Amino acid sequence: YRGVVSVASTDNGDLKSGFSNYGTTIDVSAPGSSIYNTWQNDTYAYLSGTSMASPLTASVAGLIFAHFPGITPEQVGERLRVTGDDISGSNPSYPNMLGKRINAQKALATATPVSVRAVAVTFSDASGDGIIVSGEVVTVNVIFKNVLSAATSLVIGLENKNNKANV
Repeated sequence: YRGVVSVASTDNGDLKSGFSNYGTTIDVSAPGSSIYNTWQNDTYAYLSGTSMASPLTASVAGLIFAHFPGITPEQVGERLRVTGDDISGSNPSYPNMLGKRINAQKALATATPVSVRAVAVTFSDASGDGIIVSGEVVTVNVIFKNVLSAATSLVIGLENKNNKANV
């Protein structure tokens, strides 16, 4: 959803928690397995869930808001996302499906993180019938938004993820 940071859960080894959500819409990951937490009747317990990972993410968002007065909620989400640590090497079964693991130190210390996002993408085929056939010319129109720091030497690429044909 627009304006929402989607959070997956990892364990203490940066592996996806068995119960966690995952997918291309995940923005960030955070520890969510066996988190020592307050519990009922003035006790403590080890709890697991994305409901443990989300408060950790929210706390780093709070640190970002406090450290960068005037920052917008959208910029906080982008700073969380782009300053995180890539854990895809530890999770080869979930390529590009866990976002980056939050990193509070980098979120606060990175002076000029860059985040340019595609906000609208449209395709049109030469015949105008909406069906893209082999050999047909397709026009791709993309509108980008620069959310954080100034970007230079921006490189845009297209990638085929269906493994059925080379693009």
